[in-house]
Amino acid sequence: MGQKDPSTKDELLSSTPYDDVHRTMENDCRKWLIPLMSEIFQENLDEYNDVVFTKETHFMNHEGGGEEKRITDGSFWLIARDEETKEKISVKEKKYLCECQTNADSSILIRMFEYATQTALDESVLAGHILKVTIPHCAVIFLRSPGTEIDSMTMRMEAPKGTLDIDVRVVRVGDYSLDEIFEKKLYILLPFYVFRYEKQFPEYNTNDKLLESLKAEYVTIGKRLNELADKGEIEEYYKKITQEMSEKVLVNLAVKYDRLREEVRDVMGGKVIMTEATRILNQGKAEGRIEGKAEGIAEGKTANLLENLQALMETMALTAEQALAALKVPEDQYPKYLSKLK
Repeated sequence: MGQKDPSTKDELLSSTPYDDVHRTMENDCRKWLIPLMSEIFQENLDEYNDVVFTKETHFMNHEGGGEEKRITDGSFWLIARDEETKEKISVKEKKYLCECQTNADSSILIRMFEYATQTALDESVLAGHILKVTIPHCAVIFLRSPGTEIDSMTMRMEAPKGTLDIDVRVVRVGDYSLDEIFEKKLYILLPFYVFRYEKQFPEYNTNDKLLESLKAEYVTIGKRLNELADKGEIEEYYKKITQEMSEKVLVNLAVKYDRLREEVRDVMGGKVIMTEATRILNQGKAEGRIEGKAEGIAEGKTANLLENLQALMETMALTAEQALAALKVPEDQYPKYLSKLK
């Protein structure tokens, strides 16, 4: 095996790299959670257009007064808002808890129960002598599939007046082909797509033909994402984050396979893609230099400009006027976009 790229060590994530990627995708590409929940729970959620996260850090109380800090991957509400006024529409809000686990086993049920009940307690309502809690719809994404497939799981609560079963829906990334991911708009799963080839990494690392086929597949992924961005069907920033996170998963998953890692990484876009989107936002926040930084979020595509404007305002804490300037919008066009933000 050849000498490792010295930059690789710096690019490895924490001890929970895939959880980190999952959280990043959920937070930075949150609109993609809507088609994902539609697929997992087999219902049409098109009427919902906003995702609001609940508190992600919780402290579990233990006997003796001790506390244990826990961080959920994703507890959130789906909300329907009027596109113009941004006011909530009279559609019942839906609460979800979606966790990610590398290996498919039932041990996650304990954590799911802790997270589900804690998030329910965080948003509980005490009315007179009744404590009302809302248990979220629960789902888990398995990145690897075992020999015996797990299709569903249940959290069962035995109470004096009966039994309450809380279903936990299961999604296995390996069950979806590339065409299905794009057809069903499950773009949020794309960073983990490489897991389907993990068992064949030793062979791909040494077999020219197989490696070329894997590289060709990632060229296809890049082209399809570019086409969607060009049509205004996805945001440019979402595309870049997806490419960046796909690369981070590859670097961590194929750390022992230098040739595979570097050649597939090259067709993903290399170091430019890996750092561009996050660097632009982080440097803009830390240094306050916003002029020219918006190019990584939007590349002058009018169809996406309003969404990119809102993304800049949220991620970099800019005023509408500052964001418009960063996006290089002529001042005489400001009123058109400012009116749409009201």
